[in-house]
Amino acid sequence: MWMQGLTSMDLFSLFLGSALSGVASTAAGAIVKVLAGCFACSQQDEERIANRSFNIIECRNCHKQAKQFTNACEATINPANLQIGQVGVEFGQIAYSSKEWSQRWGFLWLEKSSGISHEFSLPLRVQFESLKGRSVVLETLLCSYDDDSLLGSSREVFAVRDARELRDDVVIRPVGDAQKVLLKHEVLACDVRVLSAHRDVLFQDRTLMQYKGT
Repeated sequence: MWMQGLTSMDLFSLFLGSALSGVASTAAGAIVKVLAGCFACSQQDEERIANRSFNIIECRNCHKQAKQFTNACEATINPANLQIGQVGVEFGQIAYSSKEWSQRWGFLWLEKSSGISHEFSLPLRVQFESLKGRSVVLETLLCSYDDDSLLGSSREVFAVRDARELRDDVVIRPVGDAQKVLLKHEVLACDVRVLSAHRDVLFQDRTLMQYKGT
């Protein structure tokens, strides 16, 4: 669901400058030279950050910090101003629900089917910065922390419509008898990935949460 009026997350704006262009290969991976614009005071500082990784960026003026994932690639760099598109994610508390449902279909609505619907509801806030017009895939996997057994998954394809956009809540369909698994595994692991149309990883992270029942 696209939400209006949500408070945006604190993300630094990152730019590749003409004097700070390119990605330098190092023994540890790829290092990107960027101009980091502070979300609080608008100060811009030159930084060297790891690419395809999380970085903790700190403003040298007001000392505000943010931990954010960066992947400077064709899918994220705006050729007009060299801004690197960013994705931020915040996790909420998982909930599990089951409810009866019924559906009618067929000629003159004469047939009827019913059953029980099971689903996880995950308050997952996803923010896109400078990715307008890009098609992305949001993948969510819910697993048991103890043995990585899959409890449910979600995959959604959509196009980012604005320069800054927020998305709220994800419905995860369970795999098998998730309710029985939940009784044995209270600690859950949630893996989230955001991919470009060509499978560039724009964001990936795992968070742990405790299932407290409904």
